[in-house]
Amino acid sequence: NTKKRYYSSYPNTKIMGKLNFTIKKIRSLSSNSAYLIGEYYLKRSGEDSNGHFTLLWKKIDSNWLIVSDHTSAVRASSISAPSKS
Repeated sequence: NTKKRYYSSYPNTKIMGKLNFTIKKIRSLSSNSAYLIGEYYLKRSGEDSNGHFTLLWKKIDSNWLIVSDHTSAVRASSISAPSKS
């Protein structure tokens, strides 16, 4: 079960960290599919992480579900916090 694995890996907010993300592009591929491209920044008590992600959404039984999630992290040495504008 995905949810159970998530909670066992990240049992509290200190370990989980604080996630911020920016949506860069959302495009419809058809009446029942779309993709989203974004950037994320994860602030944690240990090592921070940032990078890019792509989500593929599909409408199944009137519900939009993520059917594919790809994330590419940037190397830790090049991480900088997003500016507040």
